[in-house]
Amino acid sequence: SGHLHAKGKEEKMSKSLKNYITIKDFLKTFSPDVFRFFCLRSSYRSAIDYSDSAMLQAQQLLLGPGSFLEDARAYMKGQLACGSVREAMLWERLSSTKRAVKAALADDFDTPRVVDAILGLAHHGNGQLRASLKKPGER
Repeated sequence: SGHLHAKGKEEKMSKSLKNYITIKDFLKTFSPDVFRFFCLRSSYRSAIDYSDSAMLQAQQLLLGPGSFLEDARAYMKGQLACGSVREAMLWERLSSTKRAVKAALADDFDTPRVVDAILGLAHHGNGQLRASLKKPGER
């Protein structure tokens, strides 16, 4: 039964201005995970301006880690037909991502930096798994 304010803090939230969306209406379009991800991309010390474009961006960015996890699980089960994956490099990236996440959380709970580190790991992992799926001569 809550509301999301869709305009900056200078403008009060009101029905007549139509500058809010109910949580119920929000959930018709976006998942709770997309909202959580949207919130993690901003510092807890900063105001967050809700907009459909910001939510669409969060939704799109969230696809990367999800795709990587799905492909990585399939690869580990032998269900992903692909060439050689440089596993040592992936393990090193995972280790450095863990360090980056720990450092960001210790630095005033810097969740935007945490998100960037995780997105970087997913991007690298997706790049390796997808590159190994390509056939010779394919771009």
